[in-house]
Parts: sequence; structure tokens; C-alpha cells
Amino acid sequence: MSAITLYSFPFACSLAVRLVLTQHDVPFQTVTVERGPARKVKPPFDEVNPKRKVPTLDIDGERHTEIVAILHELDGRFVPDRSAADRRRHLEWLSFLATEVHQAVLGPWFDRDTPEAARLDARDRILPPLLPTLEAGAAQGTLLGGEPRGADAYLLWAVLLLAFVDRELVTPPLAAFRDGMLARPWCGPTVAKERERLRG
Repeated sequence: MSAITLYSFPFACSLAVRLVLTQHDVPFQTVTVERGPARKVKPPFDEVNPKRKVPTLDIDGERHTEIVAILHELDGRFVPDRSAADRRRHLEWLSFLATEVHQAVLGPWFDRDTPEAARLDARDRILPPLLPTLEAGAAQGTLLGGEPRGADAYLLWAVLLLAFVDRELVTPPLAAFRDGMLARPWCGPTVAKERERLRG
């Protein structure tokens, strides 16, 4: 059995990694770290990950960083017989969510140091053109069809945060995707526990 440690703080994008590990019934331990300024984790976490970012995942002593790389790696570990085209489509969704939604919209919105004008620009100008792509992907229940994968866990995290930006941004297709994900027995309880960690 692999020894897995997930470094995270509550309701960071590391929730997506937690969801994937839980979905596949993989035992892991969690180390909660403190969020610091500039969207980084407080020292001395730099001894674990010099980038000072979560998620950071240790698997048998091998350190994995960056949300896209981690979710893509786990996808290959848990279902290794996917086709190259299928793996590429999954990576495309991960990259889109990371660059267009996470870093361009959610990162600035939830960073206390972001100027108000930049936060509003992310909400009012950058995000709306992305919604049709997200809605179309979510419309079939999962982004690539079939059982949820890392990209679906990542999108769920994003949709949950969008509700705090503006509830109207969670359009009916995104709400249906969220509700379908949360109804899964491994997903809803995991998100509920994460909310408890946040209140904590």
C-alpha cells in the first residue's frame, strides 16, 4: 500500500485531489498548512515545496506539485488503460480550468491583496465568456462522460467557489453538474468535511 500525504488548506484547489483519492478509496493522511500572503503558504512549508503552493502530494516519498500535474498523474495511476486521445482530452480540461478559471478568475477574486478593480474585471469581463464552455462540458454530467475524473473534481471546486463570487454565475447547467457530483456517496460527505475544516 502506498504511503500518501496530501498537504492542503481548507477549500483550496487541493479539495479536488482529496476527492479523487476518496473516490478511489485510497488511504492518505492530510497535513493542514496555513495560507500566507501572495496566494502562497506560510513558511516553513517551503522546506516541503519551495513553490509554497498547495496541493503538494507525497506518494512513497516522491513529491508531486501543481494541481494539473497531480490530477493528471492520479488519473493515469487509477485507470492506466485509457487511450492517448482520452488522456489528452482530460489534460486539456485540466489546463483550461487551471489557466482560464482558477488563475484568471478565482485566484484574484479570493486574494485579499487584489485591487477591487481587478477583482471586478475578473468577474465581469474575464469569466462570462468562459461560462458557455463550462456549461457545455458539464451538460453531460461529467466533462468526458462516464465516471468522474480529476477534471470533474476540479470543476466542482470551481463551481462551489463561484457561488461566493456571485450566485447567478452558477447557471442551471453548472448547478446540475454540482448537484450530480455532490450526490455521489464519496463526494458529498468529502465536501461537507472540507466545509467543517474551513469553519474549524
